[in-house]
Amino acid sequence: MIGIDRAAMNEIRAEIKLSDADRYPRLIRPRIELLPGLVIGPGKVELLQAIARRGSIAAAARELGMGYKRAWSLLEVLNKGFGEPVVRAKPGGLRGGGAVLTTLGSSIVERFLRIEAACGEAAAMELSLLGISCGASPSGPQA
Repeated sequence: MIGIDRAAMNEIRAEIKLSDADRYPRLIRPRIELLPGLVIGPGKVELLQAIARRGSIAAAARELGMGYKRAWSLLEVLNKGFGEPVVRAKPGGLRGGGAVLTTLGSSIVERFLRIEAACGEAAAMELSLLGISCGASPSGPQA
């Protein structure tokens, strides 16, 4: 903490309660590098969530404003990195098939969301201090 009086900072920390920090709209969006070339971040997780909602890779890609080829390439990174599919084809009917998350795909989403929440909780105090530094208040930025 270069240029910051440690005693003053400790006083500020003591005055801020976690409930106050929760009122600040903060978001931590982690990118997790599991292996070289295997990174899980918000984009891949949002794609998996959209596939779960829409039941289709193409529909998920459209929802997220990306091309089917881009969506498929993101899924291929996950498939190769984990050594098994994160999405499987759903048998077609009159309207054609679709896609569903595998157990692994669902697990990736659940674990990422837990990690994201834990990062936010762990950083709540520091995020609040940053917010105070830029004039934010629990009710939002000051005019």
